[in-house]
Amino acid sequence: NLERSRPKNSEVSYHRRIKILASDARGLADIEIPFSRKQISRWWGFTIQPDGTVLELPLAELVEQRLIKVGSESETVTRAVLPGVRPGSIIDYGWTGATDVRYAPGWVSVQQSVPVKKWRYRWVTTGMGATAFAINDGAKRLPLRSIPEPRGITIEGSNVPPSVKEPYGLPVADSTGALLFHY
Repeated sequence: NLERSRPKNSEVSYHRRIKILASDARGLADIEIPFSRKQISRWWGFTIQPDGTVLELPLAELVEQRLIKVGSESETVTRAVLPGVRPGSIIDYGWTGATDVRYAPGWVSVQQSVPVKKWRYRWVTTGMGATAFAINDGAKRLPLRSIPEPRGITIEGSNVPPSVKEPYGLPVADSTGALLFHY
């Protein structure tokens, strides 16, 4: 199959682990992956209940949704909701996706709606050019550290405070700490 044998230009890996402390944090179990299911080469997702019971979410239960279609091109995401999330649960999920086009994630939020104990983002190219990143005003005040690598960069943060969405405040893109990775 030519599609599978063609080298992939971008591979993206994502991992998230969260302890759910309140009922209103259940939305953190809503997952959206910016790839179709056939582009996902690795997946895991599970909820650990307070009593130690593990509820897994298999790849077969993830659902694709087309966001837009223009001519023969379309944008598809894959969505899921981790099962059994309640206060005291721990959710853990991650994935690796590959595409044959250059993938630039755009703005990557450092801050979330909840405090983040440890945050790490690694941007590595496949030899297609230099990497760079920009920091918006919201991220300049955050405890972040950059670690240069031969073909990329890693940004780490710890004890990142939550973003606060004010009803009549600045747009989220301006008030929430975010980084822009690009070639």
